[in-house]
Amino acid sequence: MKSKGQTSELLELLILTVGVSIALILSYFLFTTRTPKLSSILAESHQYDRLTDITNEFYYAKIAGTERTLSQLLADRIAAGENPVFYGKDWGNVDVDNQTTQFFNTYFDKNWRFSIKPPDELSVGIITSQSSTLQSSINEIKQTLPITLKDLRTRGKSVYVHFFFLDGENYTKCNDFQDINYTSCSIISASSCGLVGKQSEDWGDGIVCIANNYRQNVIVVISDEPSGGCEYCLKDYAPSAGPIANSSISNGINTSKVMNTRVFTMAGEFSCKSWCDKNASYCAPTCDQCCIKNTKTLLKEMAEQTGGQYYDLPESDDAGEILKLILESIHVKEIVFGYQIPKGIKRLQAFEMLIPVPTIENEVVKGYLYVW
Repeated sequence: MKSKGQTSELLELLILTVGVSIALILSYFLFTTRTPKLSSILAESHQYDRLTDITNEFYYAKIAGTERTLSQLLADRIAAGENPVFYGKDWGNVDVDNQTTQFFNTYFDKNWRFSIKPPDELSVGIITSQSSTLQSSINEIKQTLPITLKDLRTRGKSVYVHFFFLDGENYTKCNDFQDINYTSCSIISASSCGLVGKQSEDWGDGIVCIANNYRQNVIVVISDEPSGGCEYCLKDYAPSAGPIANSSISNGINTSKVMNTRVFTMAGEFSCKSWCDKNASYCAPTCDQCCIKNTKTLLKEMAEQTGGQYYDLPESDDAGEILKLILESIHVKEIVFGYQIPKGIKRLQAFEMLIPVPTIENEVVKGYLYVW
């Protein structure tokens, strides 16, 4: 016996299917020029049958090798923000784009185009250390972020921010952000994320951890030291500086590309003098080259290789305004399948197809099918 919840879900799906069927049929007759000729009537009847078949297949037929329908696969594709979609060891990676193309090719050959405009809903991860040298930048973000998020939502863009602090120092804590709406916070460490070197500065491997374990459209790195820390610029550790930093950066870049994650970076201000004063007996004369210049070079490389942008924090420490610029510049891209609509086409039919996506606020995303 089905539970009330299951019955309710089936009823909702039935209503959605009937509604989409009606929308498809109305769309067809609205966008199609008809004549009273028998051949035209027969052609339209055939098209009506195809629309009925498409609706049934789209919402009910399970795709081979999965337990999901095409509408469900597309919902997962929208929620994940990437293709293929990984379903674990049972199904592995499912190429939803290819499944969608094959589906519509079956009905319309190469005379179709299907576009989906996901809601402007973004998950942004900010990774930084808990060090005292970046505390002023983090405080600036803490002050301006509530206003920025409220303003973006007023304009129709839903942004969620997740702070990821590299474990090791305690100048900034997750509790500092608990009162800001639409944010969350986690501490990542060597034990949870495989950080190396000075873990409180290993933002390269931290990116790998975030990309693999959290759903983030974009990652923002804020740092004033190379991945692995400036300690590796000390003369006793200098031979390890290059391999540690480069390996961490390569890991971050490669994973971001695979996961289709853009990385924006901000370079903070680092004082070699004050740092060397505390480590006088170990300070190498190459601190400026190894630490400051290397940090900026690595952060630039990370941003350029992943489609993001690099920012050099000014002395006025305007991290809050820079983060606002980043959040305003990012938009969810339209997902398009199929083929270009030929120029001068005289008979173009347009249909609206609804895709239930439980993970978004309005729970339904509109797709538009064009056939010629």
